[in-house]
Amino acid sequence: MAETLAVIGGGVVGLNVALALQREGFAVTVYDPDEGSGNDTLGASHRNAGGFAFSDIFPLASPGIMARAPGWLLDPLGPLAIRPGHALALVPWLWRFWRATRPERYRAGVAAQTALMTRSQAALERQLSAIGGRELISKQGQLQVYEGAASFAASSTEWDLRREHGVAFDLLDSPEQIADIQPGLSPRFTHAGFTHGWINTIDPARWMAHLRAAFIGGGGRIEAAAVHDPGGAGGRSVEVRQRGADDDVLQTVAVEVTGAVDAAAAQDVALGLPQELDVGILGLDHPERGTEDQVGGPRLVGHRALAEGADRDVPQAVPVE
Repeated sequence: MAETLAVIGGGVVGLNVALALQREGFAVTVYDPDEGSGNDTLGASHRNAGGFAFSDIFPLASPGIMARAPGWLLDPLGPLAIRPGHALALVPWLWRFWRATRPERYRAGVAAQTALMTRSQAALERQLSAIGGRELISKQGQLQVYEGAASFAASSTEWDLRREHGVAFDLLDSPEQIADIQPGLSPRFTHAGFTHGWINTIDPARWMAHLRAAFIGGGGRIEAAAVHDPGGAGGRSVEVRQRGADDDVLQTVAVEVTGAVDAAAAQDVALGLPQELDVGILGLDHPERGTEDQVGGPRLVGHRALAEGADRDVPQAVPVE
């Protein structure tokens, strides 16, 4: 009999982990508190940008980012917020983050992230060969736009690093060249870099449904259950409790968490993650920012992923069907 493993969380990370374990011959059950509740398609995995950002090789801890942080904190629509009550507790983490921005650490991080992205892209190809779904994948590239020559010149080091690590791209120096790749953009964008290797799903919700169907079709199970720490074990041993009046304990499992996790669940099992740092990305359709004034005009028809040069790691617009 195959060993049975539990995966906690039925988002994109959980389902991909479950599929990988399934391919290794394990019987797998995914536990998710929203399963069957009507909220199971409302999470971030179903409503995100859907990008497979294999060409994004730059760590967040990059030279100069700490100097930009105060401006982000003062901007109510900025991508960074720190709750005042947690500012002091965050200092040790910020110190380690700052140390990681030093040039030698940064270049090592770029090399490591490039290697990770290369392996990840190969893994996606293996997954597509195993379970299908190529009709849900778009390989239209990403266009990173800049307002003026000075903004574009300031990014030259990053484009040089991309070239050094084998990332394919074209540099554009006129609105006309930009329009050939993406019609409808505002003419205030005078320069751009077009990265060929950016991939995205045309619909994150349909991609999630495809992963789910493949997992269940392979004999996997998805059950409604929440996660609780029964005795303050620091997240290393948790109970999976079935949703319902009796809140029955299904099993006790060992948990090791990496990556993005649900804040409430992480707090409940005392994972000790730096939750004091709230980082949010505001896309083009943010109700207080609007769409036309930020990037394009009323006839902008997106078929490429777009990003402003000042926020080089943030996909601000991704085409979906």
